[in-house]
Amino acid sequence: MNEWKEIWLAYHSEATRTRVFIDVMSRATAWDYIYILFLLAVLAFSLAMHIKEPGWWLVLSVITEVALLFKLSNLKEMMILNEYGGPDKTKIPPSKNNHQDTRYLIFKSRLKEKHITKSHVKDCFDLIESQIDIASTDSTGLKKSIGFSIGMLAGVFTTIWKKVDTYTLILIAFSIIGFVIFIYLIASAFPSKLERLKEQKYFMLLFCREMS
Repeated sequence: MNEWKEIWLAYHSEATRTRVFIDVMSRATAWDYIYILFLLAVLAFSLAMHIKEPGWWLVLSVITEVALLFKLSNLKEMMILNEYGGPDKTKIPPSKNNHQDTRYLIFKSRLKEKHITKSHVKDCFDLIESQIDIASTDSTGLKKSIGFSIGMLAGVFTTIWKKVDTYTLILIAFSIIGFVIFIYLIASAFPSKLERLKEQKYFMLLFCREMS
């Protein structure tokens, strides 16, 4: 058996954000679907109204986004409880960012199903280190582009800040909040290759520590 292949698949094919979303939605009830669809309809309507008539419709869209995230978070907690008997705070990552706690449980479960042991994982650390080195070289140019874009955005916002009234500032603030939530969702769903490889290494380390 190719242990490295099984470890790779356990993380990149099984312990993914998409897989978490699919698992969560597969356990949702009919009422959960109705509520989520209602929130999505309200979000689409408020955004459409904001485009047609800019104003306080944007506040409703941000509130709806927060309610949708809260609902999906609750469904995820129920999925963990039903699938794994609840999270073990002494063994899984303390951070819930990007569903890291849930995805580690999936990763660990898949390795055990394939009879991957601590020694198998330890033998593969040189391979994951090599992958990280390659990805680190590729990501240097992207980081520079992102840094430049953030600087440009900050400069534009500073200029606007000095020329608008309070009402417009409030709308701008809600626009930024909505945009940040949207970017967070996109970034969570599509992390960089380097981020995924570093997290895979972290999961491998956790697995070895837990199996000690």
